[in-house]
Amino acid sequence: MTGTAHEHNPIRARLLYAELANSLRSSLKGALEALFESVDDSLFDLTERSQDGESQHAYFVGMRECRKHKEAAIGAFLAAIGEDMPETFASEIKPDDLTLLSHDRLEQHLAITGMSARCNQQLAAVLDPLTLSVAALSKWPNPSINSNPFGPNQLSLHFEAAIEDIPVSLEVRLILFKLFDRLVLSRLEPVYQGLLDQLSAAGISPLAIPDADPAPAPKKVEAPPASDGHTPPDDGARTSSTGEGPAATGEDVLLELLLGLVAMRGDTATDEAKTPVGGARAGRAPPTNAGSMPPLPLVKAIERAARRIAEGGKLPPPRQFAAQLLAEARYAGENQAADPTQAATVDLVGRLFDVVLQDARVAKPMQPVLHRMQAPLTRAALHDPRCLSDPQNPLHRALDMLADVSLGWCRSADPEERQLKQIMESVDAIAAAPGTAELASSIAVLTQFLEKQQRRAEVAEQRVIDTASGRERLAYARQKVHQTLYGKLAQAPVSTWLRNLLTRPWSNYLVLLWLRNGEQSSTYTEAVNFVDTLLWCANTSANHIERLRMRAMLPVLETQLRTGLATVAYHDKEIAQLIDELREFFAFRLGESPEPAFLEMEPPDKTSPGSVNDEARVDEDQPQPGDLDPALIGRIGKAEPGTWFEFGPVGSNQAERAKLSWVSPYSGRYLFVNRNGMRVADRRPDEIVRDLEQDLARILESANLLQGALDQILSQLRDQMGGAVRGRGRAS
Repeated sequence: MTGTAHEHNPIRARLLYAELANSLRSSLKGALEALFESVDDSLFDLTERSQDGESQHAYFVGMRECRKHKEAAIGAFLAAIGEDMPETFASEIKPDDLTLLSHDRLEQHLAITGMSARCNQQLAAVLDPLTLSVAALSKWPNPSINSNPFGPNQLSLHFEAAIEDIPVSLEVRLILFKLFDRLVLSRLEPVYQGLLDQLSAAGISPLAIPDADPAPAPKKVEAPPASDGHTPPDDGARTSSTGEGPAATGEDVLLELLLGLVAMRGDTATDEAKTPVGGARAGRAPPTNAGSMPPLPLVKAIERAARRIAEGGKLPPPRQFAAQLLAEARYAGENQAADPTQAATVDLVGRLFDVVLQDARVAKPMQPVLHRMQAPLTRAALHDPRCLSDPQNPLHRALDMLADVSLGWCRSADPEERQLKQIMESVDAIAAAPGTAELASSIAVLTQFLEKQQRRAEVAEQRVIDTASGRERLAYARQKVHQTLYGKLAQAPVSTWLRNLLTRPWSNYLVLLWLRNGEQSSTYTEAVNFVDTLLWCANTSANHIERLRMRAMLPVLETQLRTGLATVAYHDKEIAQLIDELREFFAFRLGESPEPAFLEMEPPDKTSPGSVNDEARVDEDQPQPGDLDPALIGRIGKAEPGTWFEFGPVGSNQAERAKLSWVSPYSGRYLFVNRNGMRVADRRPDEIVRDLEQDLARILESANLLQGALDQILSQLRDQMGGAVRGRGRAS
């Protein structure tokens, strides 16, 4: 059989593909069984070395669950091999996708990526021809090792899916992946060689690869894009601001430009944006340059200014910088004034940065960074003012990202200012870019750097949330168990031994059941009934009928106690000792033996980790009542994750900015992280309100800085022009 024959006989090709899959399944079945046998040994060794009760319990759970799900996992893994022909197979791990995953899933995928890459490299000599042969067999147009259905990458993904339903911790899952790497992937070379022999015997050669679809012809570029990365509109679509009629003033042109930008972004909240004012109509594109590109003197003035800034020159205030650009261009152009629309555009960008830099939400060290963007944004706006209002424009998007950094930057998150310096260098490269290609490249460098920082911060923040959530849930479970136990213990006197049994090992078992199954579960209810039964036995009058009942209860209680103590990782000797003491306690209560000496003895360790004690307070983390401002309480109550706060004296160097990341549903505490995703603090709402009242904290509204600045300029311009604007609007 040849590769050509398979192209004309898809049924034979599928049969051979199925034979390959069966061969791989047969070869890997024993390795999978050895893997699950090794899990017990690995987890048992870790249990013996671990000193932490919770870790020991997690390992014991892992051993039990892996044994329970072994057959199902092996079956699922083997069934997934060769399930689809490569032409329909499209599962491949991509690094850019990892940031969308949860923390546990991200850790798993990183493990898969690492071990698959190592295996691909080690087995390249046999994997490459195998991939090409499978491609020849199945008419696979774009073969790749990672998408090879028999390759290490896909086998790892199948294994991840096969163990997904095993309820074990992330640490145990990573141990399973390590064993899969050592016992399965590292032994694939002879297996792959066998598959190649099968293909060769069937006449399938790595060289018989079907032709891939031809690449589409490149589209003809009609005109070069503007310097902001957008293609400029046709000249026929441009609107001159100097048409027929009376000459417009600078304020008229600026207002028309502003209203056009506001209308373009769909802002319907302003009445003037809906009605004709000074010739501007809602939905109309903002006026662009009057049928021509910006004059060379103005472009050169901007380029010279950008070079001076990159070389360390001092930047004047934004509006002064705008006026300086116009004056320099006029001087170089032999006293020829700029077009009114172009002059209004330069003025508008100056006003925009003036408002942004005065915004208290912008961290002071970030103000020079944002200010350096004035020159490139002015140049882009002269080509097309719509970049000021289009969030999809690359330069506008970069500015939005810088504004987000400005909202959360503080020295504690960047103590050596390395990130700040790198951002500054990227901004200088944008300002000094001589052409469209260089500008696009410099913008891409900046946005990629900021996106990478954001992805890292998101992963770190999710880890902080997971840790805080687990800690809060554990504390809440202990409080609930504390309430239950001490509510029952307070009803009647009990011996020291019985109190210690219930508030130490048994309380840990109750906490574990509460976390695992919930307060309403039958297992938790049975464990609470164990407490009620023991307390009844300790306080009953022990008449004949009650003694008979107690005798019948003893085996049941022994079984419950043994199960509970084993679940919380007590050693067999400790369990046997407590079972013996329980029997002696019952013999005493039945009148068959004198009172045991251990009943009133204090245990050697009075502060057992995780135990519930008399001094614990259920309400220790709850907000305390006080004379707080109801408006501030309501405002804090409405704050959502993602809201930025500044803590410390307002305007001081000690102020620290932090983002509200998570609100605990158990204690109501607010978790804060910095812009790197690292934990800053967790605080009660009343503490935050008190700081707000004393000006030791403030909320930083997260509204878009650039769009807010445009709205503010529009409002200021209307105030300056007074009733004349509305008068012209009514006359029109």
